[in-house]
Amino acid sequence: MRNSIVKTINTNSLHFSSSLRIGDTKYLTPLSIALAIQQEGAYFTREVQRRHTFMNYDFFTDPLPEHLADYQPNITRNNKGDIKVGHINVIGATASSTIHIGSIKHGDAVSRVKHIRHLLDTDEE
Repeated sequence: MRNSIVKTINTNSLHFSSSLRIGDTKYLTPLSIALAIQQEGAYFTREVQRRHTFMNYDFFTDPLPEHLADYQPNITRNNKGDIKVGHINVIGATASSTIHIGSIKHGDAVSRVKHIRHLLDTDEE
């Protein structure tokens, strides 16, 4: 086991199932699903809310592609001393991302984001 030593970390923001981890992690499985709707005029009626739900988009329920077949490479580790980091500057992390200093035994991050933009017709302006 090694220590993870960090002098400073400056992070502006962590959002939507993101994490900042220092040290060893056995399992890391962040999940984030988002439905982002932009509408000119920013007036949302009940009809717009009913029409745009997670259930109405197969995108959120379709199975993810299969991972690559398990492959066991020949690994020789030479862990000498601690993990030492001076300075880390992060603007932001979002949607199941991880800022990690240390080791991860198993990681499986999933993020699904559906962006929808409703623009006014030029005749409606």
